[in-house]
Amino acid sequence: MSQNHASGQEVENPQIAALQPGEKLLRDQYEILRFLNNGGFGITYLARDSLEREVVIKECFPGALCRRVGSQVEASDPAYEEDLRSIIGLFIQEARNHARLVHPNIVNVHQVFEDNQTAYIAMDLINGGDLLDYVQDERNTVTPDFIVKVTEKMLSAVSFIHDNGMLHRDISPDNILIDENGQPVLIDFGAARERAANRSAALLTLRVIKDGYSPHEFYARGADQDATSDLYVLAATLYHAISGERPVDGKSRLDAFNAGSADPYVPLSGRFEGYPNGFLKALDMAMEVHIVNRPQSALEWLRMFRGPAVVFEEFGYRPSSVIVALERPDEPKADSENAEAIVTALLSSDDDVATTAQSEGLTQSAPKDDPSVTVVKSSSGGGGKAIAGVIALLVLGAGGYFALSGSDAPEGGEAVQVAAVTPAPVAAVSAPEPEAEPVAEPEPVVEAAPVAVEDTAAPIAVVDATPAPVETVPAPAPVAAEDLLKQQIAFGHWDVEIPFVTSTRRLSTGSAVAITRVDPNQDTSIIGDWVARGAVIYTINGNPVTDNSSFAARILDNVKVDPDGYIRAAARYRPNSSARPLNGLLALPAVRTFGLENGVSLTASNADNGNWAVRVTRVPADYAEGLRPGDILLTETTTGQSIGAPEDLDRILETLVADGVSQARLTALREGGEVQVTMQLAGGS
Repeated sequence: MSQNHASGQEVENPQIAALQPGEKLLRDQYEILRFLNNGGFGITYLARDSLEREVVIKECFPGALCRRVGSQVEASDPAYEEDLRSIIGLFIQEARNHARLVHPNIVNVHQVFEDNQTAYIAMDLINGGDLLDYVQDERNTVTPDFIVKVTEKMLSAVSFIHDNGMLHRDISPDNILIDENGQPVLIDFGAARERAANRSAALLTLRVIKDGYSPHEFYARGADQDATSDLYVLAATLYHAISGERPVDGKSRLDAFNAGSADPYVPLSGRFEGYPNGFLKALDMAMEVHIVNRPQSALEWLRMFRGPAVVFEEFGYRPSSVIVALERPDEPKADSENAEAIVTALLSSDDDVATTAQSEGLTQSAPKDDPSVTVVKSSSGGGGKAIAGVIALLVLGAGGYFALSGSDAPEGGEAVQVAAVTPAPVAAVSAPEPEAEPVAEPEPVVEAAPVAVEDTAAPIAVVDATPAPVETVPAPAPVAAEDLLKQQIAFGHWDVEIPFVTSTRRLSTGSAVAITRVDPNQDTSIIGDWVARGAVIYTINGNPVTDNSSFAARILDNVKVDPDGYIRAAARYRPNSSARPLNGLLALPAVRTFGLENGVSLTASNADNGNWAVRVTRVPADYAEGLRPGDILLTETTTGQSIGAPEDLDRILETLVADGVSQARLTALREGGEVQVTMQLAGGS
């Protein structure tokens, strides 16, 4: 589904079996505000989340196979049951892969979850229109520099997708949005790859093919698709934006080649002025008919007009625990090939809505007047400098290399590291990353030209961080009250502490989880007196455990946190001393992990006194007088509110922003004593 309407537009269609305004999803976390669009195999809504933010919700609803009974989605015919189940599973698989990507030019996913017997994706609502709408709007000044900026940022996004083993498969003008700050945002992944050779004729029509943008391999059933396929459709999209015309379709070009006729494609090279040397030629090459003649990676394309010294900035990868309610019980697997075709259409159809200005992840859009290219930097040996905020041409001695970077730095900062000029080594401290659960990924794409590593004069040492590290991100500058971001919370998700170690066992009838070690400091009277070494767990909340998901993911499926700070689940288990399965209750400590737009990260966990301890885990650099990792927040002085519940700080920050207060005055517990600290709130662009 593509989000190709400006926010605020809506398409009325009374025949669509859509959820009604006011209906709630995920235990009242989301409220449907209105129907936005129907893409044929999915429905898009405008919704409001529990923090009063407007988001886009996409519902897996392949109308050819299902119907709505009340709020529930059911197969319209028993014969479609297995196909529908497979489609939903593939929808989730692709959505969860997308959800882990954190990149300033890829739309941010808040949550992927199941409800109403189907699946949903909650995404940012971007205020803006698609690329062609923007280019054709006479109110916008569209220069070659703007097109080059869009190209570089889209190449960065596509390279990031490929580096994480995925393809997009549905890049087109309506899937590149230009937000209110003039920044391009890539949306709507094309979902599961169509690998199968045997599909019904009816389901073949569900494949997404866009004439003029799709390469010839998209037209042929079972044809190989790789990274160059994404590059082709990106080039075709930019071709249309530059020339004002849709290029000739890939199938016609291949037919002409096979017939010995001239290629009907009209190159851009030599037709338009104002572009960097090699820019238009690189775009033409990305649209070569034959895969082997195209640039084999986004980086190779970039270097064709920016030179061999550039590499892409590195961006984050969201931990798996941000995604809740995803794991599904083991079920007989239907032939997934038909389902893959439908899901490709489901996540990639042509009708939807444009989505958010505020990223829900760890990055922010650049300001309107920011002329930066935020996606590339130098890999030269002349110093390895990366400079944020402006495109910089750095003449580095005889090498003459240049570095490109920008201000879309993670954590909302405005500066990135500048290489040292002395021979002393620089230590880059990396925060420990949460353990990611195994995920069934689409077939990985191997770039022909791997991203180069900066070759700096000063060697870089990577050092594992100790708990609660100080992350080397810039401290926020003071912000005027009128410039405050309305939403100060950048991200948040629930996690669970598991006080025992497990291993997965394969059984003749499925899988099971065996407890191999229990933390001796845990009170088993709380977590479950049956929890002991050797116990084997077969189901959680009635759902069989699987060998392709973590135990934590099972607990977090349809997560509900009790007032005492525990997540409880019913387990079917077999004690080590018995051959008979029994039922038991499992109670595990819940942890809310969340981050602020100013770069501060925190956790909220239940303390022994019944209150929640909100602990700082990461702060921006140079917070000499402010927060420190390990601080436990107690109260906020300006509002007079205490911080003793998981979302108390959220509400306090909302109040401060509403009152135009740019700093939070906090009382924190540090090393056994109370301290007074201030925290600067994040400003908008």
